[in-house]
Amino acid sequence: LTKYASFWALAPTLSATFNDQLTNQSGFALQNNTWYLGLSLAWRFDLSTVFNAKSFSSAASLATIREERARRDVQDQVFNVWSQVKAYLIRSQAARAQVKASAKAQELAEVRYQAGIATQLEVSQAARDHLNAEANRIQTDADLAYGRALLRITTSQPL
Repeated sequence: LTKYASFWALAPTLSATFNDQLTNQSGFALQNNTWYLGLSLAWRFDLSTVFNAKSFSSAASLATIREERARRDVQDQVFNVWSQVKAYLIRSQAARAQVKASAKAQELAEVRYQAGIATQLEVSQAARDHLNAEANRIQTDADLAYGRALLRITTSQPL
């Protein structure tokens, strides 16, 4: 509706006037009452008005398209960040499971070493794997915290 508002400049205008005069001067026996009614219809047609109306209509359409594109861009950005947070969450859960598994493997390697079945190298490798799993868990937790903060910023939510 707003993109066609400039076409109202082409619409005809109707004006009406009404005037009533009553004379009551002293010394006259009759009162003189006069009135008149006037109607005026004007229609201004100018090609520049038509072209201006078309350009305003096109500008309004373009603004609507830009608004829709901006809205979709924001929705896409929020969806992408949300997908990234979901991936960080899955990675964090996997890293926590890896820490538990490496801790169990380190414990088993130490028990086997105490029983004389495993070597010191196997115990050292199990300890190294556990340390790497802990470092990976810390990194994935930091990535998850970053993703959540980015999601809050993207959706204009307070941190």
